[in-house]
Amino acid sequence: MIDEGDVRKAFDTAGFRNTHDLKRTSEFESRANDIVYVNKDRLQNNCICVYVEETLHVPAMTGLRPIGRRFSSNLRQFPSRLHNGKTPCHYGLAIVVDSLSCLDNFLNSVFRR
Repeated sequence: MIDEGDVRKAFDTAGFRNTHDLKRTSEFESRANDIVYVNKDRLQNNCICVYVEETLHVPAMTGLRPIGRRFSSNLRQFPSRLHNGKTPCHYGLAIVVDSLSCLDNFLNSVFRR
């Protein structure tokens, strides 16, 4: 299992602060107000899954696997649209990150301004 504390430390080192915590999701905000969510459920399966806005350019990087659009009411800072229900739901691009070092590389290269 990947330790949630190690993931939080990676975000802290990259200049993010934890702005909201729910049972299944943690929200982090960069100094430039970029938002990244972490799916805490996936950490139990040795998998780091982050959500970013779909408009963000995600470069091809070793250890990153974008898996497509995911809907969740927990992605509260992201855009919303109708999905399966009668009310709009927030959505973002889900990315599986292979390791903590890949997470460090991703955060420091994509969000470093």
